[in-house]
Amino acid sequence: MMKRVIFSLGLVALLSPVIAEDSLLLENIPVREDMKLIATALSGDGEKAAIATDRGEIWLLNQPGATSGKFSDYQWKKFASGLRDPSALRFVDAGRLVVRQSVETTLVIDSNEDGIADEYLAVSSDEMPESRVKSPFEGFVWLEKPEEAGPFAGQFFGGSQTGNFLSRLAVETSEEGTHSTLFVFQKGLTYPVEAMTRLDDKTWIIAESNRSDPERTRTKFAIQKAIQQDVDPFEAVSIKRIDTGVEISFTKALLQDTAEATWSYLVNSMEEEGGGQKVVAATLSGDQKKVTLTCEPGLKPGQVYHISYGGLWSVDRDPVRNSVAMFTYQAK
Repeated sequence: MMKRVIFSLGLVALLSPVIAEDSLLLENIPVREDMKLIATALSGDGEKAAIATDRGEIWLLNQPGATSGKFSDYQWKKFASGLRDPSALRFVDAGRLVVRQSVETTLVIDSNEDGIADEYLAVSSDEMPESRVKSPFEGFVWLEKPEEAGPFAGQFFGGSQTGNFLSRLAVETSEEGTHSTLFVFQKGLTYPVEAMTRLDDKTWIIAESNRSDPERTRTKFAIQKAIQQDVDPFEAVSIKRIDTGVEISFTKALLQDTAEATWSYLVNSMEEEGGGQKVVAATLSGDQKKVTLTCEPGLKPGQVYHISYGGLWSVDRDPVRNSVAMFTYQAK
């Protein structure tokens, strides 16, 4: 009888959305329409953010911690203009920014401390260090530094340039090769992501735009703040390929009935016609935080797989949050 009840719960989890407590709280930062903040780069310094735009401007956001929702609370100021295709941005200190343009790397300076740049000096490209995150998944913007602590330590957070969601990138290396997984992490953005940065208080500033679908809405851009919540999420942490299939690790102990039911999982190749890998067995580890899936056929190196696990519940009877991932494995 217990298995019948658990199956019913798992089926509901697969067929209908379950509202789980979000790891991030999203807040809109008010922006005037005439500011045209379609971002090409973002940089954070303490509690200040700088945004470079496709119009060759740099705007400063001096108080992103405000929460009243009023435009006047956020102290927006145009810091610089006349730049050509700015593509990267970095604070040197409160009054100086380095920006990479199509023609040069430039040090932009506010020498009289009035909040507006008055010096533009060409500098060596070494002043703008490369900080791109290497990822086999295209179309994403990543924060420059990985998480330092918590269940996702060592992983990168980023946003989709084609969808309204944030993602999490886990890359692990073994003796056999590199295992890379892209997890959906947070939905509910206004538009796809153009650029992101992290402030000293661990909040994120996210610049978004709708220029990929300009006919959809009148407003083409948005700036949002993401505040990390003090929650204990039930999510997948990592996925690894093994000879017989995959191994998935989670943040919490799994309910055995759902974890060892093969209907809780779907594994599909994104590159082969028909693309289905049949999950013939699911084995739960002793600590109940890891599941080994036996798939027929097994997963091939170099291919991208869509993996879902929407039928899972924790021992506390919580449904798994964000039950979809993209996975690929590169052999050495």
